[in-house]
Amino acid sequence: MLLRFNFVNELHTPLEAEEAAGILTADLLLKQRELLQALANPEAPRPPSGSLNTAILLLVPRGWYRMEQYEYVNLFRRFVLPGFDGTNRRIRPNEVNANEAQLEKALHSSWHGVLSHRFLSGLLLPAVVKTQSRAAHAQTAAHQAAIACALERYRRKHKDYPTQLAALAPEFMTSVPRDVIGVGPMGYRQGKPVVLYSVGWDEKDNSGAPGKTMWDERGDWVWTYPP
Repeated sequence: MLLRFNFVNELHTPLEAEEAAGILTADLLLKQRELLQALANPEAPRPPSGSLNTAILLLVPRGWYRMEQYEYVNLFRRFVLPGFDGTNRRIRPNEVNANEAQLEKALHSSWHGVLSHRFLSGLLLPAVVKTQSRAAHAQTAAHQAAIACALERYRRKHKDYPTQLAALAPEFMTSVPRDVIGVGPMGYRQGKPVVLYSVGWDEKDNSGAPGKTMWDERGDWVWTYPP
């Protein structure tokens, strides 16, 4: 049941929804232009319909909103969508991090962002770029939980844990899922307790040494199983 979850492959659905939401946001701002000021500064009081600010916003040409949509989709597809392989349940952190850095650079200057029609992108895209790392967390947790179940079934039959995860297949699971990060197998060390781990977001095998937090960007993502 746990292996049925393919969070990486299902990334397409929320990401496509986010892309569509950005396009829709520009359409809504075009129809209700005073919302633009509210979006840029949510804590500021909403100006009355006849105010000078609202009048200035009404002078913004329709093409500005269309260019905002174009730039939003352009940046989204260049720097948000790449970095994962849903078919093989793989996330590529180096590519994701590089894309995030390039996106931040593209959105760095607020005035440049306005002139290059990246105002809307600067408001919406930073909240989306962590989606792939969250999918990696969820997929790793599902894979490790499935392997832990198979390890316990193996122990009950053989009175001990296997020396290698490959011994779990095909009797206790059809195939042993590989690490979501990189192309290697899930890390494993027999012992009491056994240690099961992913190399984590930094893509470095630390022999099961975790970071400061469970899903830290440094250190391995470790499942420790009680004896």
